[in-house]
Amino acid sequence: MAKRASSTVGKATVSKRIPVAVFGAGGRMGIKNMGMILQQADMDLMAAIERPEHALFGQDVGAVSGHNPMGVLLGDGLEQALRGAKVMVDFSSPKGTLSHLNASVRNGVALVIGTTGLAKGEIAKIHGCAKKIPVVLSGNFSLGINVLLGLARQAAAHLEGYDAELVEYHHNLKKDAPSGTALMLARQVATGKKLTLEKAMVCGREGLVGARRKDEIGIHAVRGGGIVGRHEVLLVSDHETITLGHLAHDREAFTSGVLKAVRFAAKAKPGLYSMLDVLGMN
Repeated sequence: MAKRASSTVGKATVSKRIPVAVFGAGGRMGIKNMGMILQQADMDLMAAIERPEHALFGQDVGAVSGHNPMGVLLGDGLEQALRGAKVMVDFSSPKGTLSHLNASVRNGVALVIGTTGLAKGEIAKIHGCAKKIPVVLSGNFSLGINVLLGLARQAAAHLEGYDAELVEYHHNLKKDAPSGTALMLARQVATGKKLTLEKAMVCGREGLVGARRKDEIGIHAVRGGGIVGRHEVLLVSDHETITLGHLAHDREAFTSGVLKAVRFAAKAKPGLYSMLDVLGMN
């Protein structure tokens, strides 16, 4: 499990670089994250963790992410990776994320988690770990999305009586619905309206559902082709519609926020943080 080649070090000294491990390294976001980390003068990609049965297992992370060979291979040496890392970036699955929480705490490694589809009990376990290590948890690391979160909350608070509906669009390989980002936006709308999201949320509609309740927050999921990510918040009255939206052109829209989160987590005290904390917006 070699360190990144010295030719990519840049001007930063070794002591100032952040050793980073990537979990779920063979996924779409994992590959993007590795590519960006390899370009940072203040970061070292120490390890890339993936399942042995993954098609990219054993390949060099440089080649996988569009760079020259780096001497770091996609592997399954979790314990070794954690002993060498200061921050782990995890965009995997709920099962994958839960599999390394205790080891991360044991080795004092901060976590940046972008895994979506986490159940309440799984999030509770992450909360427990955050008492001992820094954890940045977010359903979306896009800088634009996180600004949109604040706008959605403000608009919902000021537009009293307006119906709130959310529509999210993603590629046909996405496994969870609603998306983590849609749930984040819905929660901000609920906060603005002084509602409890779990009581107000309606995911899709079918059959004779009756007239819409005023306290509903509807969420609708579209899946097709290679859509990277699109989210719309609609606030609707009898006379007008306000639409707040975000369209991701590529996955690098999300990666720039990940890099900020890694730098934040490397210096943070134990605790559970969001991207709004990373951006100083809380």
